[in-house]
Amino acid sequence: MNNSTDTTLPTNMVIKTASTDATSYTATVATAGTGSGTVSSSPTGIDCGATCTASFRLSTSLVLTAQPAAGSSFAGWGGACSGTSSTCTVSVLGDRSVTATFTLNPSTKPAARQPLRVRASTSPDGAVVTRGTVPDGATRVVQTVTPIGARRAKARTVRCAITKADGVRTFRCRVVLTAGRWRLATNAMAGSVVVAQSVRKVTVRARKPAGAAGSKGASSRHHPFAVPAAGPSAPLMVRWPASTR
Repeated sequence: MNNSTDTTLPTNMVIKTASTDATSYTATVATAGTGSGTVSSSPTGIDCGATCTASFRLSTSLVLTAQPAAGSSFAGWGGACSGTSSTCTVSVLGDRSVTATFTLNPSTKPAARQPLRVRASTSPDGAVVTRGTVPDGATRVVQTVTPIGARRAKARTVRCAITKADGVRTFRCRVVLTAGRWRLATNAMAGSVVVAQSVRKVTVRARKPAGAAGSKGASSRHHPFAVPAAGPSAPLMVRWPASTR
């Protein structure tokens, strides 16, 4: 009895293997140091400041270019790049992370702090939303919210989102406030230096529920920015100062 097995494949059979041509990986860039600057990529995808993460095809030769801001110098690369040249080439064979370090020039005095023009509004969920244009040289925008008076609420700092469209960088800060008086300081930063700032005070009031005595008409005339309640019985209202700066 013959127990052998014939493993010969038919001559017309084609064996296909999976292709990895469509595989892509993520490249992430971060900036560090006392100075400020941006990093761009070729092929395009990364423009950090605004866009610091992008996906690229497997085996892409990714060229990163560091550009220091005025008063800063490029100090060197870290992560998947090394050296102090302003350009670095990374082979995308997997996810890659790169750090660009900028230092503030010792002989350069910090630029004079400029006023930062902002637009503020309230969102339907009761948040205060602040928007504006990111000044030249600034790499990030943060907003510090501080309660005014003896209250249990604590000060906190939020990082604002930055987007870029048609060559213009804009920021958006969002924070939810409870009833009371608040100081909102919006700071455009270059490294650890504040280059532009807006400071304003707002009052958030707990409005009487609908139908309560004395609530009809007065609130809508004097407080045009009505904010829905965090809870069903205590809607909030924000009263802005006359200046919008």
